[in-house]
Amino acid sequence: MLIIILIYILIVSGINTEYIFRLPQKDKGQTAFTVDEPNRFLSCKAVKKRPKQNIEVDETGLPISQEYLRLIKLAGCKVVTSSKWLKQSVSVMKTVC
Repeated sequence: MLIIILIYILIVSGINTEYIFRLPQKDKGQTAFTVDEPNRFLSCKAVKKRPKQNIEVDETGLPISQEYLRLIKLAGCKVVTSSKWLKQSVSVMKTVC
């Protein structure tokens, strides 16, 4: 809700500016990926490295839901980056005219 209010304020202000900000998520949402198939969402190198470093494949490595990313784009923002590990955050950019 906060993001919608922020975007509304920026649009109403009439300023022609580009903003980049980090948008934390409560969760990652529904995803088509599962921890049973890590090769679908992790690189081959990452999959091979995990047993050597005694790191389990778990839900924290799953990507953010494509539906969440779609809704961010629908709000008029451009997804710049998204992180699997930084508290499920997404960096978004919004150009306001």
